[in-house]
Amino acid sequence: MRRNDDHVISAKTASSSPLRPFGYIMMSIAFLFAAAVFAGRDRVERTLRWLFSSGFLLAVGSLIVLSLLYGNDLEYRFEVMVILIDWMVLIVSGVLMSVVFKRAGRDGSTSSFPQCFPS
Repeated sequence: MRRNDDHVISAKTASSSPLRPFGYIMMSIAFLFAAAVFAGRDRVERTLRWLFSSGFLLAVGSLIVLSLLYGNDLEYRFEVMVILIDWMVLIVSGVLMSVVFKRAGRDGSTSSFPQCFPS
């Protein structure tokens, strides 16, 4: 610990910000909206939709479960859990989206790209 005027600042409180977990929850909400883009025409798009939706559900579910287990003493637990969930979704979805967009680019038209409101 180091002393700063009359306040003692520990390494734990200096490095963690209460806004970081909020940012990761917002990323999970963005996953939910990204799931709506993939209409599910083929297996890869259905997998992407499932992956984004379950990433959101796991992040929110982990917040609820950890809050019930630890109450106000969440500390770093939720942050580690939501970072793990979000990064796993990002890694897997990056690979799957490259497959979807490569297939769409092969067709040569933008009509085969995923659309929010398929006709």
